[in-house]
Amino acid sequence: YKDIYKHIDSIPLTHTGIVRRSLTKYLRATSPAYFKQVRECIPFPAEFRGQQLAFTGGSVLGNPCYSGRVVHNVASNDFASSYPAHLVLFPEYPITRFKLQRGCVALGQLETEKRCYCMLVRFKGLNGRLNVHYIPHARLIEVSKGIYDNGKLVSCASATLWITEIDLQIINSVYDYENLELLQVWEADKGFINGEYRKYIIDCYNQKTTLKNVEGKEEEYNDYKTTINALYGIFVTGIVNPDITYKGQEWHIEEVNLIDKLRELKSKRNNINIYSQGVYCTALARRSLWRIITELNKLGVFVYSDTDSHKYIYRVALAQQINAIFDSFNQDMHQRHILVAEELGISPERLAPVDVKGIAHPLGFSEREGIYDDFCQRGAKKYCYRDKEGLHITVAGLGKKKALSEGTPLKTVQDFESDLYFDEAHSGRLTATYNDSQPDICIEGHTYHYQYGLALTPTTYTLKDGGEYTDYLERLKGLRV
Repeated sequence: YKDIYKHIDSIPLTHTGIVRRSLTKYLRATSPAYFKQVRECIPFPAEFRGQQLAFTGGSVLGNPCYSGRVVHNVASNDFASSYPAHLVLFPEYPITRFKLQRGCVALGQLETEKRCYCMLVRFKGLNGRLNVHYIPHARLIEVSKGIYDNGKLVSCASATLWITEIDLQIINSVYDYENLELLQVWEADKGFINGEYRKYIIDCYNQKTTLKNVEGKEEEYNDYKTTINALYGIFVTGIVNPDITYKGQEWHIEEVNLIDKLRELKSKRNNINIYSQGVYCTALARRSLWRIITELNKLGVFVYSDTDSHKYIYRVALAQQINAIFDSFNQDMHQRHILVAEELGISPERLAPVDVKGIAHPLGFSEREGIYDDFCQRGAKKYCYRDKEGLHITVAGLGKKKALSEGTPLKTVQDFESDLYFDEAHSGRLTATYNDSQPDICIEGHTYHYQYGLALTPTTYTLKDGGEYTDYLERLKGLRV
């Protein structure tokens, strides 16, 4: 680091910072005009607030009809580098700054084939037509008589929120509604993100794929793997953040003036972040995820999804129909490969690199990852399964290794029930205890005057469904798949 950055003040604080510098240098050499586009896309304050409220990460959900049930022969599919794929392959990104549409705008006036839209909307009489739901409670600005499924809106009398036209496509596939009112509409030109930027992503994906499981190349593989993640992180990094300062032996959070901060960003020459494109990256990835969710759900086999993966019951009688869902999606992605390769002037093989075993991994394809003998989920980020390698658990806030260590209360998937208790030795959790009036401490003749102290101590974990989710599951009794 000393040889590269010369001084400690120049060392980036995160790996994303390292990638940002490398990418900036690459774009300076290959596409200097891109930096002018970035400056021109710095949003107006009102535009930026709308984009912030429209931004959402990946969809994470379990099918409530299978919640708490142990199901068998569950297959798992993952998208090959979902976010990089959607950055490279989709020509549906805002490539100009958004402009506010004056006056009353009707839904039929939206030119979604060639325009991007960031919109404040109000739905009335909204009802989910499926047993899985898309709109997160956290995105709602106003809601009347809302019913929720593990944090997702099932139905309501009215709901107000910011969305993109991509979100609206998903909502139209999941919900029915009596009326949709466009309260505020911002419009931008639509197209691919910068070509050289996409070539950089493709190069990193090739390196990551070809280096995976190559003996002696583990460090290089990990570097490219984290680089791929960082490239997505750059797109969704907030461009306006409060300043945190240390004055008079105390930390202070100083809110920034949004107008001044955005004006300052326009003057920066090395900024490579078009924030609105990050909003669309996750939206496009969600649309692909939900395309498959809705098709699997029609067959009654959808069980769980998390950002870039699907878990579903692989019923032999439905195998042909299930396989057709994924084949259709992958064929569409293959067509995108051909079009993008021609547009970028590269070989299509660059979008389907081969691993050490000679197996191709086409960017963005849905690939089968495995089959689980037993699987049980209890909503978002809470599931347990058994495959040929043994028992596995994923629960937000619970240590995976500790939870399955010797003496664990979880012996089988059937044990994955509400109120399952993990003691301090098996939770992997720590609780923080703050002390603002710590007495002086004397150690080996030295007295230490530290007023503030923090102790991290092991704590327990109890698996819970949550009161609202439990109530919703009660409503579904008798309606389960």
